[in-house]
Amino acid sequence: MVDSIRMIQQMLAESRFVDAQKAAETELIKSEGSENIDLWELLFRSLQQQNKELPTEYLVNFIEKLIAVDIDRASKWLVQVKEDEKFRQRVLLIKILIAENKGHPEELYQHISNYQVLRWEKRTPTIPLSLDSLIEKYFMHDFNLKLQKLALDLLTYNFVASEKKIIELIVSCFEKSSQKGRREKLQGLLSILNDAEKLFSLEIYRNLIQVILGGISDKRDFKKLIEIVIYIEDFKLQVILLDFFSNQSWSDLTHDYSLILRQNKDYSFVYIEKYFSNLKHHFVKKSGHVLVDQNKTDENVDLSLENTKPDFYVNREVVEVSEQEKLLAQLLKYNEFSKEQLWDVASGFIQSEFYYAGLKACELMPLDHEDTISTLRCFYLKIICLSKLGDYRSVIDKCFEALMISENENDFLSFLYAKADAYIHLEDYSNAKEDLSHIVKIDERYRLAKEKLEKLNAI
Repeated sequence: MVDSIRMIQQMLAESRFVDAQKAAETELIKSEGSENIDLWELLFRSLQQQNKELPTEYLVNFIEKLIAVDIDRASKWLVQVKEDEKFRQRVLLIKILIAENKGHPEELYQHISNYQVLRWEKRTPTIPLSLDSLIEKYFMHDFNLKLQKLALDLLTYNFVASEKKIIELIVSCFEKSSQKGRREKLQGLLSILNDAEKLFSLEIYRNLIQVILGGISDKRDFKKLIEIVIYIEDFKLQVILLDFFSNQSWSDLTHDYSLILRQNKDYSFVYIEKYFSNLKHHFVKKSGHVLVDQNKTDENVDLSLENTKPDFYVNREVVEVSEQEKLLAQLLKYNEFSKEQLWDVASGFIQSEFYYAGLKACELMPLDHEDTISTLRCFYLKIICLSKLGDYRSVIDKCFEALMISENENDFLSFLYAKADAYIHLEDYSNAKEDLSHIVKIDERYRLAKEKLEKLNAI
């Protein structure tokens, strides 16, 4: 092989370019595509001297091998590679290695960006680990490169990694950008999320960005805001949401939401003071002291009570109303809803076990006694919420109202049973027996009523 290389070099020196080409090709055929880069380089030199086109695939293969040996030579040969979409990604990776080796950060950044965009356009989302390492090493905090990586992750439906990146990107818009730069970056992030084929649970972050950028313009935005408040638990995103409430001049809402932030396990007054100084007055007393979470009880105090209920009585746990739930109820007053929209909102709250907020939504529903079905639906939701909140006297009142307008047996028996159940919780067993007996007389197959009546009679 060494002798052959010397012979071909001599041919080139004597300007015998055709002979040099044939000799190089013969040696490559004999060695079945030798890995010898010197032999390939002699072949390309012979072709150049004849003004012949260099075969792109072989040239790229050659440069990829040469780059590990001699960066400068690889750079010179790279100039000879013609534009070819088929090899564009491989050429970009070569350019990335050369730029990194020669210490050209601007070129390195541009080539990495172009490569990631090309991978996204081709819908081939995986990138070499070496590229991730370069980004981590030189451009760890660059917003645009992270945005491109998010777009690639979304193509693979890697929602865990995508959620982490989305949160980091949103937060960085507020920690490291001017007001103008923030809007541009958020719009870029929103564009990526809008282009995603599927978002599933990540939809909440798209809604958050839309609300931050566009405010509350209609009832759909308000419904999105309610979902955002329910879902988001990340402390920094909660601070951003608090800042949004403050900018909307929703003073009561801002105050109530600040109480929720104090309960977050990651609560940090230092963070708020550093990045959102306009909010820090919500977290200090008038004396200037930082507020701390005082929602703690002495674990040594015995708060248990002796069970004096009859054996059949199952103590239904009364749901505590959290600060978050009070906030959701507060949100309702900032917009007007139709009856159907309130029904949807109330149902959503109840499904999320926010019974206080669900009750407040029900109370906003206009009652039309000519529309019996809708009115009974409203009473039904109110009774669910009141029962969960432990307000059994109000449950009885609502049951009386519902019974007055019930038009079929099923509705009548359902509300009568709910009233009997409330009486049991109030230990008014006489009235409970009366209602349960009435149910059994109407429908002997009403199993739950019969069982409770038998247990009451056994007391």
